[in-house]
Amino acid sequence: MSTFLKRQALNLSGTETEKKIGGLLYNDQTDGLASKELNSIAALTFNPKPAEEIFKVITACLDPQQNTWQTLLKAVIVTDHLVKYGAERCVDHCWNMMRRIEVLVDYNSAAVKTAL
Repeated sequence: MSTFLKRQALNLSGTETEKKIGGLLYNDQTDGLASKELNSIAALTFNPKPAEEIFKVITACLDPQQNTWQTLLKAVIVTDHLVKYGAERCVDHCWNMMRRIEVLVDYNSAAVKTAL
């Protein structure tokens, strides 16, 4: 599924938090993330329900077979920012996602075969 279709699906069926984080991560038109956007996501992690929704979307974004390199990069940047500036639960979530993140060490976008 293309990045555009994933973003559209999130906009139609996701919660407000999922729409916000999905809009940032699945937007391949921009290469970076503003600190204001990162800080607003970090502020949402202090409530349990939005934090679960954020990490659900991030976990989906960390699949190298299903996402572009821009989405993967943004997901890693957001994860790093949440560990540094988010709630304590962010560290626990990231610790649980460690295997997904370790896979990205050997990631090469030229070697990824996408399913059409």
